[in-house]
Amino acid sequence: MHPLISKTLEARIEYAVKITGNTPQAVISKALDQYIDHEQWLSEEIKKGIDSAKNNPTIPHKQVWEDFEAFKKQHCDKTRKAA
Repeated sequence: MHPLISKTLEARIEYAVKITGNTPQAVISKALDQYIDHEQWLSEEIKKGIDSAKNNPTIPHKQVWEDFEAFKKQHCDKTRKAA
């Protein structure tokens, strides 16, 4: 294989070649295609989240933590006492 590919990755590629019957080039091409698709999707979703946070009201961290603590006290403490 290529000197920039680790032995572990090389073994994984060889295994994929064996089980799929595809060439190493096809396995690598498909893997890169899927990786790039995922990274593009992830970047778009992160951008949507940032835009949403900029354009919509959000709950302050302190309030989220206080609500969580109140929920935990109300629900988890009862569970522990019943057990």
